[in-house]
Amino acid sequence: MKLLKRSFCALSASALLMAPLAFASNTQHPMPALNPIQMVIASMDLAAEQQAEIFRLVDEYQSNRSPADIDRALEVKRQQIRIVTQPDFDESELEAIIDSVQAEEKAIAMDDMRLKNKIYNVLTNEQKNRFKASMKFMLNGY
Repeated sequence: MKLLKRSFCALSASALLMAPLAFASNTQHPMPALNPIQMVIASMDLAAEQQAEIFRLVDEYQSNRSPADIDRALEVKRQQIRIVTQPDFDESELEAIIDSVQAEEKAIAMDDMRLKNKIYNVLTNEQKNRFKASMKFMLNGY
């Protein structure tokens, strides 16, 4: 009983000591997660003109991108499930679905690579070398 009472007192005391920390307001807001290209750009010493040009390129890229079509993705999944659960497997229909998905993914990848190339062309020669090294580092999995 003494051990139980001592344990309860220790637990209560630690809870009382930790309560103010748990309810303290956090004045710092968490930073949004950066994707790899954002980390590379953030590590560069960019001039104000370069930074403005890169922001313009990114804004242009984002405004031209179509939003993710959740309904289309769900429909593709439904079609895949329907094909898989049929008694007769229709390979040609599945290939058509896969081809359309791959075409969309290819277009997205091409746009991403175009943006990276445009950003690369804004940089100075020294920055280009650092950009290349950072991209190779990312390719190797950090």
